[in-house]
Amino acid sequence: MKKFLLTPVFFFFFLFATSLLHASHYMGGEITWECIPAGQPNAGKYIFEMKVYRECAGIQFGTTQTLMSNSPAGSISMTLAPGWPKDISPVCNSNSSFQHITCAAATTSNTGAIEEYIYRSQPIQLNGTPPATGWMFYWGSCCRNPSNNILTANSRSWRLRAIMYPYGTQNTYPCYDNSPTFAERPRTVVPTGNSGFNSLAYDAEQDSITYEWGQPLLSTGAPLSPYISGYSFQNPLPDSTKNPANVAAVVDSSNGLVTFTSYTTGAYVTSIKVTSYRAGIKIAEIWRDLQVVITASGQNSPPQITPPFSNGQSFTKTVFVGDTVTFSIGASDLGFLPNGSPQNLSLELFGDEFGTYIPATGNTPSTMSSTAGCKTPPCATLTPAPGPNNPLTSTSGIQTQFEWVTSCAHLNSSAGGYQGMSIYRFVVISQDDFCPVPAVTAKIISINVVDRPPLPATDFNSVSFDYDSMNVVLNWQKPNDPHNQFDAYYLYYSNTPNGPFSLLDSVMDINTTHAVIHTGPITKGYFYLRVKSHTHCIPDTLSAPSAVYTLNLTTIEEIVKRDGFYLLQNRPNPATQHTVVEYIMKDVKSVEFQFITLDGKLIERRKIQSEPGLNKIDIDLSSLKAGVYYYSIQSGGIKKTAKMVVLKK
Repeated sequence: MKKFLLTPVFFFFFLFATSLLHASHYMGGEITWECIPAGQPNAGKYIFEMKVYRECAGIQFGTTQTLMSNSPAGSISMTLAPGWPKDISPVCNSNSSFQHITCAAATTSNTGAIEEYIYRSQPIQLNGTPPATGWMFYWGSCCRNPSNNILTANSRSWRLRAIMYPYGTQNTYPCYDNSPTFAERPRTVVPTGNSGFNSLAYDAEQDSITYEWGQPLLSTGAPLSPYISGYSFQNPLPDSTKNPANVAAVVDSSNGLVTFTSYTTGAYVTSIKVTSYRAGIKIAEIWRDLQVVITASGQNSPPQITPPFSNGQSFTKTVFVGDTVTFSIGASDLGFLPNGSPQNLSLELFGDEFGTYIPATGNTPSTMSSTAGCKTPPCATLTPAPGPNNPLTSTSGIQTQFEWVTSCAHLNSSAGGYQGMSIYRFVVISQDDFCPVPAVTAKIISINVVDRPPLPATDFNSVSFDYDSMNVVLNWQKPNDPHNQFDAYYLYYSNTPNGPFSLLDSVMDINTTHAVIHTGPITKGYFYLRVKSHTHCIPDTLSAPSAVYTLNLTTIEEIVKRDGFYLLQNRPNPATQHTVVEYIMKDVKSVEFQFITLDGKLIERRKIQSEPGLNKIDIDLSSLKAGVYYYSIQSGGIKKTAKMVVLKK
């Protein structure tokens, strides 16, 4: 038996050729990760997922792949998910006389026949904090399909990647973030004319997401090049320089919709970069690389999605938490198939907040659960509802009813707690069944859920001092409260401008906009007001303080110095059996005290020899009827009067 030895050079060539054999005809892909939540096996670890799109005319990918990284995990083994690969080529009318694009029939490149592979890792524990440049997870090889915007693309390699960035100094174990995830499979073949494709992504923590053109890479990590003249990674599809009727592709930074008009056919390398932010901090980046095939497939207009899409590609509505969002959504298409028959139309909606599908029973149409199946109940529903992998279908036109009862849970995220506002996006896709390439229209419903703001601060109209009663009288403005959120006014006082301030009183009636506070003799006072209110989700919140009102008082000593005495309010008041009248004297002097009825009848008169400082007069009220009475002190030609209230048990 003869034995053969492979020389090192031949052995290297053999390995390289084998690598190309198992990785050619690449059409794109994306890398994402999932954080395993608490309460589940392997909680706190990550599962990485990689989707790869392959041109069906090429050689198949293998059942395992290795995801590389500069993270503590190093190389990550990934296995093909059960049930994959799957043919995700465009599906049109089943009439066998029409041309169809399928993997089974694909014999050449760039026909739009595409197969999806999904690889997943085992749970991976990542310890530590990523550097400022992040941990990159990547996979690449050779070779690409031929393309019309990259010179000799079929000899160029590729790299898929995703980057996990630090969030402050937080350790990545236990995990705290899911990467954004693309909402639907890619659309790799589009007809000439007005067209587009969607790259909407979701974020499980409701982190903010932005979209932009991404830079495709070679397997080395260097930018893919060279681009053919007139193209770049930011202008990857044919524009008016290729045909005056073309309109350059643009990507909507808020929802990922790519729109363009191209009458130039061909295959074009594109990349969409998605960045997620938490509290303004970049936390993750993912890319979807995709080779888009533009083909002339006959005269066919895309379906028209009906209002509420009255503001272009997306529909945005802001609602207060607790509101019910409801509207009809539909699509129509009066076009015809190549044989002249009316087109069939499909309608699908995607979103993490849709509930579990409930099939139709008897005369009851299909719908969705409002309590189960969504990320954050209550769930959004559609009636009638498309089933799993089974869109709503009809000839020429179709319609469904959207309903969603929002709650405080929709203002919370596992990462950031109460946010004040959360943005929820739902994808609406309508497709006809024109062959070989159906026309598709994609729209975005953006629903901004916000809490009603708490009531703002209000200000004082006036603050005054009643010297006779030693009371401060405060008057303020009534706030506008259209949704009955008011709870109380809180009144604060300090005898120094910088505090500390203490709570004087609380007023529970929004229509009571004044208060009388007994402070006793004071020289100066500093006051402010806060409004206590509630929102739908926060039971107690205080407004910012009002402007501080400074009250400058003439002191009792100055009044005594000027008038010779000062009369105080009797205590107690109201009184029943007994009360005490107090007055302050400057010098030793005789005064006259009078006690009279409301109609002027004298009850008592006294001549009193007073001493400097505080003087007191005891009054027996036991024989008096209930009512209002006056008392006075007169000295040196000056008379001061006050009133008291007598009550009887």
